[in-house]
Amino acid sequence: MKARLLNHRDSLISVALLLLVVLVVASFIVSPLMKQYEQYQLELTKDARLLQKLGAVAESKQELQQTFQMFETQELSSWLYDLAEPAAVALDVQRRVSAEVAKNSGQLRTISPMPTKRKDDYLLVGVQVNFTADYESVLQILKALETDKPLLAIDTLRLAPIAYRARAGELERQQLNVQMTVTTFVRVEFTQGGDQ
Repeated sequence: MKARLLNHRDSLISVALLLLVVLVVASFIVSPLMKQYEQYQLELTKDARLLQKLGAVAESKQELQQTFQMFETQELSSWLYDLAEPAAVALDVQRRVSAEVAKNSGQLRTISPMPTKRKDDYLLVGVQVNFTADYESVLQILKALETDKPLLAIDTLRLAPIAYRARAGELERQQLNVQMTVTTFVRVEFTQGGDQ
């Protein structure tokens, strides 16, 4: 019986040692596989992020193409000055304002270029104007200046009525004295001298 117990104990020890050896061998085999699996999962996560970024880039590319097509079809480039010199832009603004005042029966008093100012990536170019005209003419002048191309903006505007004494039997003329600044923007990269 004692021999049987010893034999049974030896069998249990042998089985335990065998299980231990199997576990050690399995851990040596499974451990690299687990590391590879974790690395694979990490690479999948990175690829998913990259795919998401590329998808966003593809979407933005389509948006850019649509915007560019809209830019071309609506001829938005004609809304900007493509002259290189800010002085040439100021001269053209001065010419356009003078022509509109004369076309609408206004009396131009003074017109002079403003100093060029830099605002971020743009140069602010414009003129200061003083003229007189009746109310309807002033409206026509402002509308023409703000809707024609290249784009101009009325930066400041001051209107003051001018009273004329009417003679007997005449209607009193309603005239306005107009002081305004008309401006436009020119990209700095288009200018030859950069910041002026």
